Amino acid sequence: MSIARQAHKTHPISEKDDLEQFLKASEAYGKKATRSKASALATLQRIGILTRSGRLSSKYKK
Repeated sequence: MSIARQAHKTHPISEKDDLEQFLKASEAYGKKATRSKASALATLQRIGILTRSGRLSSKYKK
């Protein structure tokens, strides 16, 4: 029996439940991250899109 099949048997959550849980979590994260301009900037800096000075990271420049 494959590992995936074994994990499925021991993990009762369906793919639909996983999707619903992910959508709820991502919506909550989006609301928290964009609550204010300061929190949006902090989020973009934490994930590496903006530098500490607020400029676009070199990864995202043309």
